[in-house]
Amino acid sequence: MAPPPITTALTNVLTVILDGSNWAKFVKNFKVFLLGLDALWVILDTGPGTEADHLSLDHMIIPHLHSHVHEDYQYLVEDQASATAAFKSLKGHFEKSNTTNRIVGRAELNRGKV
Repeated sequence: MAPPPITTALTNVLTVILDGSNWAKFVKNFKVFLLGLDALWVILDTGPGTEADHLSLDHMIIPHLHSHVHEDYQYLVEDQASATAAFKSLKGHFEKSNTTNRIVGRAELNRGKV
């Protein structure tokens, strides 16, 4: 079975550009995109498995992920061999525990964005 097509309607779901201050919003938006492709394995870190269709879909997701990341952070995605690895790289960068991330997270929580 061929992987589901990545249609214009589906790519229109991707409305958030990851700019370093909106990680939680970006993840929610990207998750909806992946749900449409039946590819949640990208963010669940289970990988596409060995099915050729899933591997093909995995490679089709990378350019969409790359194009929705601000150029300052595209280096985190560029050299990755799979969408799962690219997302894991972004997650490692934006979810690391540091004072700035905790302050931003607390502010988002207080504003009701999370």
